[in-house]
Amino acid sequence: MNPVASDEDDEEEDTPRTAQQVAQRLLALLAVVWRANEKEDIAQKGLAWARAHGIDAFFSEAEKAFMVDERPQQQAIIDLGWRAEAMLPMVWGLRGIAALPPSNQRADPWKIPLVQQAMKSPAEFVANARLIAADDVSEEECRLVDEHWYVHDARLRRQPVPSHLDAGIVHERRYALSWMVGRGKNWDQVPTDT
Repeated sequence: MNPVASDEDDEEEDTPRTAQQVAQRLLALLAVVWRANEKEDIAQKGLAWARAHGIDAFFSEAEKAFMVDERPQQQAIIDLGWRAEAMLPMVWGLRGIAALPPSNQRADPWKIPLVQQAMKSPAEFVANARLIAADDVSEEECRLVDEHWYVHDARLRRQPVPSHLDAGIVHERRYALSWMVGRGKNWDQVPTDT
């Protein structure tokens, strides 16, 4: 034991997720968001797609529970439906869009060619995944941490959230970016402190 070791020596350095990990996580989110559709026939198609392509191997523990629940609670459907916003930073990081849209503009990931390609051939999508530079992901994560702070600060002060930000969008995109840069042990445990 080093008598002069500081607490900082005990902290593990974040290891950015690999392109394959990000691609697998994106596939898991696709399935979860698809399953979160309120129209049961559409939700069932998402479940069938996930089973047919082995996407269940990429689910977090919370996602596994949601996916096998025959009658998920309405709040779970809403919460996991919001994960569509967490998909966007991954699409961006995998070079599917040039930039993230403003943080008050909701995503429609189903229209993005990279997402359509992932749905069509998941195994090929994972095998060919390429990430942008880790520094670019880290820089974007810092920007979203700042935006998350503005949202949190406004709520603490009982003020309106700045109009250029949507609290739900900011939270989901920040969550995804923090996971991408390596924060948290797994998808269900990503810290989002402000």
